[in-house]
Amino acid sequence: MPAPVSISTLTLALEDNAATDQQLECQLSRCFLEFNYQETELRSFCGTYTESQESATLNLAGWQDWGGAVTTAITELLWDAVENDRNVDFELVVGGEAFTGSIEPRKLPVGGDGEQPLTFDKTFPVQGAVSKAAAS
Repeated sequence: MPAPVSISTLTLALEDNAATDQQLECQLSRCFLEFNYQETELRSFCGTYTESQESATLNLAGWQDWGGAVTTAITELLWDAVENDRNVDFELVVGGEAFTGSIEPRKLPVGGDGEQPLTFDKTFPVQGAVSKAAAS
């Protein structure tokens, strides 16, 4: 039986801008990719065909870190991406495998309950395909 694996790193960057690469695993309490499949039956005079479509989401939960720079705070990076209509590239390394793609950003919540850590829990649609390769 293989040994259990854990998330090694999560890096997010503004689309096509390596200068904003930031590792965020220490700001997160949960991170996972989820794949969804939808099948559609197409009927014609020639028969029935089944078309299958795959979509994915990147699910993140963690601490709000408002007030940091776009290059150091996940909340600021996502806010900036929404405001400037840019996707966010990601690389999630789990057990020696690197999963990469691009998400459509969403603004994270602002604030929360009094005398409690400020947190967020958000799902982001992946744009296009997720690639998998050995981590470098």
